[in-house]
This record gives sequence, C-alpha cells and structure tokens, in this order.
Amino acid sequence: MLKDVNNDSDSMTDFSIIKKLFGITEPNGFIENEIQVVKDIFGELPKVFIDYYTELGKIENLNHTQDLLIVPERFQYYKHDDYLIFYSENQKACVWGIHKNDLSKPDPPVYMSENEKDWYLETESLTEFFTAMAFLQAGFGLQFPGNTFYELE
Repeated sequence: MLKDVNNDSDSMTDFSIIKKLFGITEPNGFIENEIQVVKDIFGELPKVFIDYYTELGKIENLNHTQDLLIVPERFQYYKHDDYLIFYSENQKACVWGIHKNDLSKPDPPVYMSENEKDWYLETESLTEFFTAMAFLQAGFGLQFPGNTFYELE
C-alpha cells in the first residue's frame, strides 16, 4: 500500500519504498535552478514531481538503466502542447507524461503514449508511477536483480 502525499506542503513525499529497494540513504537530485528550467517551460509543477527530482533525480541505476527519467536540460526536446513528458522508454517507443490540466495537482495521474497523439492512463498517481518504475529499473539496475535471487540461496 502506497502512502498518500502528506497535505503539509513543507514535508517531502515519502519515497521510502524506493529508497529501501535501492539502498538509498542520501538525497541525490537536481537543485532548484536546474528544476527551474522545467518550470520555465511548463509553469507550475506537481509537488511529487519536484520532490522526486530533488531527492532522487540523479541516481543513475534508478533513473537511467532501462527507461529514462528526462533530465531538466533535455525537456526542451520533449515539448508537447498538452503533456509534460518526463519519462521515456529507452528507444522512445513510448513516453509518459502529466496532462497540462493536472500540473497543479500535488500527485497527478500519469499517462502513456506510443505516438504522442493518443494517451492512456498508466497510473492514478505520480507516486505510484515512480514506485512502479523503481521496481522495473531494479530488474535491470541492481547488482542482484530478481532473476538471480534463486542463485543466492
């Protein structure tokens, strides 16, 4: 069960599941002026989006093993009229984004598209999306991915 984002605007989103999975003990993310690049393009950004980028955005094996978290300086290449595209399949076979009307929500739904024309609901919340992607990336990026656990016994 995923925890809801706390209503207290000063508290960070709880990414404890992701941190535990990847053994993350220290924040390693983008700083405010790097995130400002994205704000300059899209305006308001969801709280969970900012928290993730600030706390976990630069962790390579979490964000760039199979599919890719789009880093601030690359957002200019993913411009779309209706969606903030923030995640891409490694060969850009599909992308994930947040609808422009949801950017003011703290934990908005995430949509997926294979052609950037037709969009389908992927997860009800950004927190769910980041958690699901962490488990996918773990299968590729951790020292002992799931398919090797049987060898450890």
